[in-house]
Amino acid sequence: MDTYADEPVSLLFDFNVVITNLNKMDKEKALELAAKLRNNITASAQSNDEYAASYADIPLVGKTIFEQ
Repeated sequence: MDTYADEPVSLLFDFNVVITNLNKMDKEKALELAAKLRNNITASAQSNDEYAASYADIPLVGKTIFEQ
């Protein structure tokens, strides 16, 4: 566990590929993709919150993972 704790944390998300290339397409399509990403991120966050609420009595370790 020390090995993983000592390593830098990678914050590479697959959607960064979309974000970094939005300027390479027409504005309408770029806005559409940005909206899709926003909606999916919001839905994922809501789903995680609901899941965490369902398991409110989990130990601190589990709660910490949800908060990430």
